[in-house]
Amino acid sequence: MPAGTTLVGGGYDSKPVHLGNGANADTVNANAPSASKPNTWAVRMDGGRAKVYAMCTT
Repeated sequence: MPAGTTLVGGGYDSKPVHLGNGANADTVNANAPSASKPNTWAVRMDGGRAKVYAMCTT
C-alpha cells in the first residue's frame, strides 16, 4: 500500500479448480482485510489461484 493511504476495500480475480465435466470444484474461504497484516487484503481458496486487489485512498 502506498505511503499516506488507507485501505478502503479489495477483491480478487480467481482461477478456480474445475472438475473434468467443467463444474467448479473450488471455494473462496476468505475475501476480507487481512487479520495478520494491517492495511492488506487477503483471499484464500481451497485449491485455485487468485489475484488480489487492494483499494486505497488518501
